[in-house]
Amino acid sequence: MGNSVQSPLSGKAGAGAGADVEAVARDRRGGLAYLPLAAVILLPALLAWPTTAGLVALWHGSYSYAHGWLIALVTLYLVVEVAADLGPARGGAVPALGVLLVVSLLYVVARFAAIEIAAELLLPALMLSLAAVFYGGAGARRLAFPLGFLVFAIPLWDFVIPLLQRLTVLANGALLPLVGVPALINGDLVQVPAGLFEVAGGCSGVHFFIVALAIGSLYAYLRQGGLRTTLWTVGLAVAIALVTNWLRVFWIIVRGNQTAMHTSLIKDHYWFGWWLFAAALTLYFVILQRVVPGALPAAPPRRPPGMAGTSALVVGTALLAAVLGWGERQARALEALPAPVFVEPGTAGGFAGPLIGDTDFRPVFPGATGERLATYQGPHGRVGLYQVAYGRQRLGEKLIGYDSSVVPAGWREESRGRRRLPDGAEVELVTVRRPDGGRAVILDWYVVGGRATASAATARLRLAGQAFTAVTHSRLFALESACTPDCDVAAGDLTRFAAILLSQRDP
Repeated sequence: MGNSVQSPLSGKAGAGAGADVEAVARDRRGGLAYLPLAAVILLPALLAWPTTAGLVALWHGSYSYAHGWLIALVTLYLVVEVAADLGPARGGAVPALGVLLVVSLLYVVARFAAIEIAAELLLPALMLSLAAVFYGGAGARRLAFPLGFLVFAIPLWDFVIPLLQRLTVLANGALLPLVGVPALINGDLVQVPAGLFEVAGGCSGVHFFIVALAIGSLYAYLRQGGLRTTLWTVGLAVAIALVTNWLRVFWIIVRGNQTAMHTSLIKDHYWFGWWLFAAALTLYFVILQRVVPGALPAAPPRRPPGMAGTSALVVGTALLAAVLGWGERQARALEALPAPVFVEPGTAGGFAGPLIGDTDFRPVFPGATGERLATYQGPHGRVGLYQVAYGRQRLGEKLIGYDSSVVPAGWREESRGRRRLPDGAEVELVTVRRPDGGRAVILDWYVVGGRATASAATARLRLAGQAFTAVTHSRLFALESACTPDCDVAAGDLTRFAAILLSQRDP
């Protein structure tokens, strides 16, 4: 008698006639028995199509997440294998419907707040919540890892890029002298005698890191060997991914130094890295076979999910469709908003304009519904007034996002703080350095739902609230003035002009 390793994909084998009965039942029901499972997977993906389409575009267009297609296939395989041992829940669907309602509302809120990463993470949560309605809490727990495996195809992992870059630079700073290549490290730059190398975000090894983490997690899940084995399995995969990337960058720098920067690896080293990573994975599995020996047990005959008790799934599907459909109707109302009307104060409070002329103050807000730039003559110099408005917002086209900035391209931010106006409103105060070396002050604030705020977090909450209220354009106002005679005087002028603007009704 020996111990066997139980796979989470395997159920208990039926014996004799019992297994034959299950096989006959499976043949009679055929593929129709998997309709509930198809609903659990496909309906959230279709109803949340903007998020699904965004992930598909990411997998197709990004080197760092090109593995997303494989992750999706593995997820589908795991879900089908686990669900083959599950049947419909007997009662208790009300709490699961409550969870589904909450997750659906959170998804709508994330979409309106234009937080794509939250919406993408909530997509597998929608699937799992709908699965809980049909398969019950126990079934949802069995499906938690298979559906959660999708997290490795979601751009959650970009936050580790700076850390991975730094580790790669430090590792090469230690390795290069060992082979007689002197290296001078400056941030993400590695200077060697033949030239300068930059360890950019794409050289951080984040792709290897994510894939290794996914492989290690999957292996640990299949083995079910306890916490210690899981930590060892995942930790070894991550370590091998890190070392592989260090050696990849190390060899590129060494070859570049040997060939006076003429090696083809400098321009094209994508597949070189993956061949190196494949060799490292071979070593990884050899080590694991010694640490966690034994093959996966053969899967016994199973019964597909039953068709009984589908009323709860129908109710859950209707609930999901109603909430997400309502959110989509609100989003379309944003798209149907008329063209925004901008505030253009005349001469008031010592400010004259708008003037005929141009300014180099051009904040970056791509995909805006409308924007307006004007100049005014203030007490101590010219003042630039920038206004931008958004209706429905998308990835790369939103009021608050990585691609949006009140500081124009080529200008350098020096300091940032808050300033309170006489009426109690707060605005953001940014001191910048222009490309010509001169200094300037920028004052900006958001207007969402007709209320002004200097806080991006507050603006996001109000954007999310538009899912439940009347929709309006979300806006940003920005004022800019050169530091003449100094930045304090310029900030004072902008503060007075901001008070004038805020005293006027926002259209």
